[in-house]
Amino acid sequence: MVRVVDHDPSWFALFETEKARILEQVGAAALDVQHVGSTSIPSLPAKPIIDIALAIASLEEADRILEALSALDYEHKPEVVIPGELFFRKRDGAYHLHVLQPDSIHWQEYMVFRDYLRAHPEIAQQYVQLKLLLASQFAEDRKSYTCGKAEFIRRVLKDAVQRDLTPIGETLDYD
Repeated sequence: MVRVVDHDPSWFALFETEKARILEQVGAAALDVQHVGSTSIPSLPAKPIIDIALAIASLEEADRILEALSALDYEHKPEVVIPGELFFRKRDGAYHLHVLQPDSIHWQEYMVFRDYLRAHPEIAQQYVQLKLLLASQFAEDRKSYTCGKAEFIRRVLKDAVQRDLTPIGETLDYD
């Protein structure tokens, strides 16, 4: 089910608590841990799932953290194919964990998109309207819901790069 709910201010504290747990388990393998996705944007309605991006030096070394993540009830979902990323879901369904290299395009896109929506509430509101429309159209089809957001996200990333609001503009090319 795709369910978009009003923003819950506790999402920030829930992220911070989970971040601390991840850092305690994963240790030095964690280069960075960031709150991403709609729950990371103040006042933005979202699916009540906290998305977390975990940066590690190399995906080839991910085997070293699998046991630690499993101890936190994260299940690796290899059937969820996102190029350059390993995807984990917490067994209770409340958290999604995206394991990436910090120099990857997807890591950069997560940060740029989040930061751009935080800085541009009018664009964030457009995103809300799109999400609500898609959630009503595809309430039982998460893939179509996600695909329906892709063009909007691409446009936002392109706008962020064109406004040169990111030092990675030369890396992100949306023309």
